Amino acid sequence: MNLLKNLQVTDIYILLKSLYGLHQASLAWFEKLIGELLRLGCKQLVSDGSVFIPSKSNHSFIIILVYFDDMMFSGNDEKDLNAACKEFLYVFKGTNDGPVNWYLGVRINAETEYCTMPQSAYIREILHEHKMEEANKVSTPMTANVYDELVAHREHPVIDDAQYRL
Repeated sequence: MNLLKNLQVTDIYILLKSLYGLHQASLAWFEKLIGELLRLGCKQLVSDGSVFIPSKSNHSFIIILVYFDDMMFSGNDEKDLNAACKEFLYVFKGTNDGPVNWYLGVRINAETEYCTMPQSAYIREILHEHKMEEANKVSTPMTANVYDELVAHREHPVIDDAQYRL
């Protein structure tokens, strides 16, 4: 950084690339986020690194979902859920937008006993993208015995792949 040593007060420099646009910025943010969530007592799932579960409460279940800078707190105890959100918002700037209706393009219907995530909006989007809004609907897009039909038309016998597995 010889440029900084020779910097004059009257010189003006233009950044060619902002820090936010750097590839490492999202990694640095996620590493800071993981560090804080672990410090707050959360455990990161091994199977999905964007899911965290706080381990403080024995009588409630809370899940924290992270997707870039969008987060969703979900749980079965509103008091513990609000406490977890408040503790997180104390460390990071953010807003609590209340009960979730949409997350990552999926509609979420939270009922008292269960939660549903209908895919109808996503299906309409795909149909629109492929100009198939006026396509005819069918109850089942293939026959019920499709597997038998596929096997019957095979030219080669079924290969036992057990010998290739570890």
